[in-house]
This record gives sequence, C-alpha cells and structure tokens, in this order.
Amino acid sequence: MLYRKISKYIETYLKSKEDKILILEGARQIGKSYIIREVVESQ
Repeated sequence: MLYRKISKYIETYLKSKEDKILILEGARQIGKSYIIREVVESQ
C-alpha cells in the first residue's frame, strides 16, 4: 500500500464511535477511493 498521511486519520475515524460523516474531498484521480478501500481491507 502506498503511504498516505490521510490513512491514519481514516483508521482513527473508523475506530471511533462518532456519528459524524467522513467526507473525503480532492481532485480527480488522486486515489480517494483507493485509500478508503486499502484502509478498510487492512483492518
């Protein structure tokens, strides 16, 4: 998996019990969907 700074933030968010929505914004084709899939699969 490519290292991305956001991955630790996403992991923390998924482990928390908050009822907030996570919004991931960015330009096209920078790996938004990729990093979400990789973080979820690694858990």
